Amino acid sequence: MKNLKPVTYHLLLYLLLMAAAARAQTAKDIDAVLKQYLTIQHQRIGFNGVVLLARDSAIISQQAIGYASHEWSIPNTLDAKFKIASMTKPFTGLLVGLAHQEGKLSLDDRLEQFFPQLSQPQWKQISIRQLLSHTSGVPHWQGFSDYWATASKLSLSTDQILEEIFHMELLFEPGTQSAYSSPAYFLLASILEKVYQQDYATLIKQKITAKLSLESTGAFDPLRIIPGMTEGYHLLTDDSLIVSPHRDISAMKGGGNLYSSAGDMMRWIRSFHADKAWDEALVEKIFTPLTDKGIEQKNNDAYGMGWYIREKKGDQPKAYYSAGGTFGYSSIAVIYPEERTYIVILANVSFLPMDDVLWKDIEKIAFNKTFELPALFTKSLHLSANELEKFSGRYTAANGMELQIFLHMDKLYAKAGKNPPFEIYAKNQHEFFAKKMELSFAFQLNEQGQVTTLRTKGKGRTDEFRKQ
Repeated sequence: MKNLKPVTYHLLLYLLLMAAAARAQTAKDIDAVLKQYLTIQHQRIGFNGVVLLARDSAIISQQAIGYASHEWSIPNTLDAKFKIASMTKPFTGLLVGLAHQEGKLSLDDRLEQFFPQLSQPQWKQISIRQLLSHTSGVPHWQGFSDYWATASKLSLSTDQILEEIFHMELLFEPGTQSAYSSPAYFLLASILEKVYQQDYATLIKQKITAKLSLESTGAFDPLRIIPGMTEGYHLLTDDSLIVSPHRDISAMKGGGNLYSSAGDMMRWIRSFHADKAWDEALVEKIFTPLTDKGIEQKNNDAYGMGWYIREKKGDQPKAYYSAGGTFGYSSIAVIYPEERTYIVILANVSFLPMDDVLWKDIEKIAFNKTFELPALFTKSLHLSANELEKFSGRYTAANGMELQIFLHMDKLYAKAGKNPPFEIYAKNQHEFFAKKMELSFAFQLNEQGQVTTLRTKGKGRTDEFRKQ
């Protein structure tokens, strides 16, 4: 520096100051837009929770909105705690990676090595690698006998849960296909307990949360008072908010039983690359696809050790992400390795459109991309049951997609495939909108006033349906 000419030195200093000012201005803009966006989504889709954005070591924005308790009108705060559901899986993935490093197990070890009671040949041959990558053939909760009706409400022992899991019929020959499975991660947690002779909650504390000083993270215990824990709520299709239905945590071990705060989750996701808290070879293994079979429910994104891997495509950056949803809670954490940028979204409302609306929008905000804020809903037009009746019917698209429009208690609902129905609201005599998702419905009528076709717009696509 001392050899630079005065003019050159001052020019360099000026450019550095301008760059710093630009970064500060950008961060300020991002913070303002995010606050405005969350305020709108709080009103539009009932978003309640905390959002953190970070780049390198700096927090760009941190926002808390809505209520931790509606009953007591207690607002959410930045240090509020939330159940993180399937965002537990990356913790289990790291524990498996650490056990592998320590020589406790191999990713190619088979279930029969840990569960000698197994008698079915296909079950015996399932590997730890297949459990991690959702290629084991073990079903999700639909394979668990009476899970939603009964078992999900009961506190079951590990032996009872293992017995139920091992009575499931595999969806396919292990290793040949992929299908998302939380019970597979229960098996991984049980294997970890066997090789370490410690319960899963203790392993999380000893090997992860203590190391990273995650003081607001742990295994949820429904009998323990957890200071700062939010209440969970469930949004119904008629837009009313209710206390979330009860779901026991026992069968969710390893796949969905942790809670955390946004600050802890930010420290957690930064620990892999930015803070380099873990062995470099282990980190590389965690974020490398374990199989060439993507997860269909997540746009066929690849899967590492508990993390989805979204490859770079166009202006969409590469991302490692983990999302969770259970009664009362929705969440997502995202790592952008090339941009050194991080997003954490925790909400105490289920089941919000986390991937296709909130993450998609907040990603644009984080990278300061051109972004149009969603419009606040105007008051819907009231139409009588007689006026609404003509829209009822079955609609099919050229690609075979089917949509049901029906009237119930003088309100109009839409139902796509096996998805739950949701109410749609009149914008005018022939156009409708859904409040909780980015969808609009435009009905076309013939000269006799009969509905002939329907055009839907939303989620970046337009579909044409013909009334049957």
